[in-house]
Amino acid sequence: MAHSFLKAQPWIFSARFDLGFILAPALVVTLAALVWSLSGGAASETSPWVWLVLVVGVDVAHVYSTLFRTYLDRAELSARPWLYGLTPLLAWLGGCLLYWCGSLVFWRVLAYAAVFHFVRQQYGFMMIYARRERGLPPLFRRIDKAAIYGATLYPLIYWHCHQREFSWFIEGDFIRLDLPLLATVAGLAYAAILAAYVIKEAALLRRGIGFNLPRNLLLVGTAMSWFIGIVLFDNDLVFTGTNIIAHGIPYIALIWGYGRNQARLQGGRSSFLAPWIAHLFTWRAVPVYMAALFGLAYLEEGLWDGFVWREHGSLFGLFGTLPSLGSSDALIWLAPLLAMPQATHYILDAFIWRMQTRDTSKAGSVRARTGALLMDARVTDQPQAVQAQPFAPGLHLLVDFWECRGLRDAEGIERTLREAAAACGATVLGVILHNFGEGAGITGVALLAESHISIHTWPETGYAALDLFMCGRCDPRGALPVLEAWFSPGRTRITEHRRG
Repeated sequence: MAHSFLKAQPWIFSARFDLGFILAPALVVTLAALVWSLSGGAASETSPWVWLVLVVGVDVAHVYSTLFRTYLDRAELSARPWLYGLTPLLAWLGGCLLYWCGSLVFWRVLAYAAVFHFVRQQYGFMMIYARRERGLPPLFRRIDKAAIYGATLYPLIYWHCHQREFSWFIEGDFIRLDLPLLATVAGLAYAAILAAYVIKEAALLRRGIGFNLPRNLLLVGTAMSWFIGIVLFDNDLVFTGTNIIAHGIPYIALIWGYGRNQARLQGGRSSFLAPWIAHLFTWRAVPVYMAALFGLAYLEEGLWDGFVWREHGSLFGLFGTLPSLGSSDALIWLAPLLAMPQATHYILDAFIWRMQTRDTSKAGSVRARTGALLMDARVTDQPQAVQAQPFAPGLHLLVDFWECRGLRDAEGIERTLREAAAACGATVLGVILHNFGEGAGITGVALLAESHISIHTWPETGYAALDLFMCGRCDPRGALPVLEAWFSPGRTRITEHRRG
């Protein structure tokens, strides 16, 4: 029974992966902080070696994991060259302007950009885990949003209204508000939101919809880590641990899981810039993956320590030979340059996890892959018509792909049809494909308990025609990211027809 319960949950990758690397970090580090405190832990500052592991090995490393989702992916680069070309330059120039206005201005803007990024990551996970909850009252989704935002924003408001013994980057980077009453009001509002969330969960159970384990664990972990790390304890070590681990490890895992699915789905046609990159996304290569991230993070922090901070000479001995520019005018261009990877990460992260499927441009096709490579994780704020009527006879899609790849690969097409059906929650009864000979096209059908997915390919023109019909609770639109990820169409046309 427990196995069936876990299998039915809306995991991003799998129960073991999500529980171990996306949901557990926040819960484990929070419980560790509580145990440490109850056992008499009193250290208020982070030791150099703990700092190396947490800040360099997790926090800065997670910034560089974005490379595998962006600059090391040929398809991404070709689809959005202006985004990836201009973002670092504009981030650096903007940073120079801010630093010219004052170093505190620069660090304050960067701190608020960072916290916005942290908050939005938790919101994104929340919406992904709620993606299958279709046909529910819009109020329920609003309560979910309010709960995850409340779990992050209330501690931040409290931080602004009370003196804390820790900072995000430098002392004074957050604006200090002498308004404890504001924190009290925010706390009461947050308590009301949590009460509404509990009532909403009870209503879902009464409707027989079931308990969404990952969504609730995500909310509990976020609420606990932010509250304990910022409000309950006034301790730099606790704040650093809860803040970094709850955010950095899930993000690094998300990138690795995405890369693993990309390597598996694309096979020998990987879009990574170099073939060896795909081999990093295997369990055996996890140490190499982490070592690569740590190496880049160590280099950046070494440059920071050598040129600017001079705080961890024992960890960055070689960088101690660099000239100290801590009070030099050169920091106007150097500090933004060193912070450029971080600023670029914050900006790009607002784009790379978008999962639209209706855009027929090349960039739209690449964005559609996001849903496929995060399994069936398509996020929509408003349920579409077929979602609001789960017992309608069905939705029929006619899909036209031009400028395709993989049109002769029968094995790859069969795998893709099965993946597409799974993304819709459909049951595959069998797949029949016929290859018309070397260099010729393929015709076939995936027979589903809910109906079918048929395909006909013309490699000589780069065209594929697909027919998707599913009834009941299955939404054939969930298959589109998987199909686009395999065929990589340059142009797409999708026609919808409601049956019955």
